[in-house]
Amino acid sequence: MTTVMARPVPPASPRKGQIESFAEGIVNKLGIPPNLHGYDYLMQAVALCIRAPGVHRCLTKELYPLLAQHFKTSAHCVERSIRHAIAQAWDDGTSVYWREVFADFHSYDPAVKPTAGKLIAMAAMLYCMEE
Repeated sequence: MTTVMARPVPPASPRKGQIESFAEGIVNKLGIPPNLHGYDYLMQAVALCIRAPGVHRCLTKELYPLLAQHFKTSAHCVERSIRHAIAQAWDDGTSVYWREVFADFHSYDPAVKPTAGKLIAMAAMLYCMEE
C-alpha cells in the first residue's frame, strides 16, 4: 500500500468567502444538480485549485485524496461522484450554459464533454481572470 503525501491546504485568505461564493456560482451555472455528492466535491475542488494553483495537475494523487479526507470518504468515491455530476449536467442539456461560462477558453470544445480535471482547471482560471 502506497502512502500519499498530500500537499497541505494553504491557510484561509481574507477572500475565503469570495472564493467559495465564486465556486458555488460556477457549479450552479453549469447545472450540476445540488442533490449529488459531486456538487459539493466540485465546489471544494474549484476552491482548492484557486487557493493552491497547480493542485489540479495531480488529481488522483493530491486533489482527490484531499477532498476525500475533508469529506471522510475515499478518493475513488470523490472521482466517481465528480464524473457523475459532470455527466448528469451535460446530459441534461445545460451545455449551452457551459459555452457561456467557458467562452474565453480556446481549449474548450463545446461538442465534447470536458474531463473533471479540465473543468476544475478552467473554473479556477476563470476566477483568476476575473480578479
